[in-house]
Amino acid sequence: MKPSNLVFVFLLNLSILYLFSCQKPILQTPLTKAVNYLWSQQAKDGGWHSPKHGIMKTGQAHTPFILFALLQVPERVFPTSPDKVKNGLIFIRNHIDETGALGFVNPYVMEYPNYATSYALRVFSKSITDSS
Repeated sequence: MKPSNLVFVFLLNLSILYLFSCQKPILQTPLTKAVNYLWSQQAKDGGWHSPKHGIMKTGQAHTPFILFALLQVPERVFPTSPDKVKNGLIFIRNHIDETGALGFVNPYVMEYPNYATSYALRVFSKSITDSS
C-alpha cells in the first residue's frame, strides 16, 4: 500500500475511533498498525519526508499533517512517545521562516505553505492543550 493511502486509512480509522470513543471498544489492531507505521517513518531529524515526491522531500508539509494526526490517537489506544513528539515539534519550529510560515526552505519550490503552516498551528495548539 502506498504511504499516501496509509495516511488515508489512518485518518479513516481515527474518525471511526472518535465517533465510537464513548461506546464499547472497537478492534484497534488496524489503528495500532497504522500508528506504528507512521511513527516508524519519522526521520532522525524529527520530520516525515516523502521518499517519492520531490516537492515533499523537505518534510515541511508532511510533518505537521502527520504529527497532528498522531496526536489525535488516545493514549489508551497507543501511548505516545514524548521524545518523538518533541522531535517533531522541534523539526517544525526549525523550519518556520521569518514570516512565521512553513514551506519556504527551498527558494525555488514552495512546499504547500498554507497547508503546512495551518497544520503546524494545529499541532502547536494540540500540544499546548495536551500539556495543560
